[in-house]
Amino acid sequence: MANQHAETLSKERATEIARKTIDDLKATNPLVILEDKTLEKDFGWVFFYTTKKYQETRDKKYLMPGNSPLIVDRFDGSTHFLPSSLPPGRAVEEYQKAWRSKQKTTN
Repeated sequence: MANQHAETLSKERATEIARKTIDDLKATNPLVILEDKTLEKDFGWVFFYTTKKYQETRDKKYLMPGNSPLIVDRFDGSTHFLPSSLPPGRAVEEYQKAWRSKQKTTN
């Protein structure tokens, strides 16, 4: 089931890609990755993020509504925002299930 690529991204490179991707969102308040929440999966990494102001103050008025986890694919560096309509854990499960299904058809 594992994708047979010769080289995959490191977590450090995936984190750089995730930071650039959330910076490109041009949010009103700067965004930061919650590194202690990052998940490593067979397809890549799942990054969670919030506003820098919320991380510093924990004041709910600085929360960014509707932000959803960001995936960085370990094989090609592509990024994918998960749907915010599902709880994050469920969104990750659905993505992983679809990814595994795709792997079975391409391998």
